[in-house]
Amino acid sequence: MKKILTILLVLIVMLAALLVIRHFTRAEFSGLKITYMGREFFLQKEQLVELSFKELWAGNEKFQAVAIEKIFEIFSIKPAKVRSITFISNDGGALVLKKSELNKAFLALEEQMNKLQFRLIIPNDEFRQRWLKRVVELQVR
Repeated sequence: MKKILTILLVLIVMLAALLVIRHFTRAEFSGLKITYMGREFFLQKEQLVELSFKELWAGNEKFQAVAIEKIFEIFSIKPAKVRSITFISNDGGALVLKKSELNKAFLALEEQMNKLQFRLIIPNDEFRQRWLKRVVELQVR
């Protein structure tokens, strides 16, 4: 019985140590993962300077947002070859936009709890039904 308790105690201590390490190694902005034709690209914090953010009003809120095509330019993705994009948030939520809707969608950069995060915004979307917070990945098809 003492051996089992000792083993359980050691496992609990190891788990706690791993959680602490994970918490401290988590980056402020880990980037945006983009998958396209079997390749993966990562938009890093340094590349945000290359993007041209514009002021966007949606309802009564103001956002600093970037068009999806501007992100494609950084990684040389040709919008003409894109059929759809799946936007995935860090909580598992996903939204698929067809090519015809891409010019109406923007990615806003927000700071929440001292962390930078992307948010999918479709300004003329009624009741914000397709807005998506904490976007971490774009799957381009």
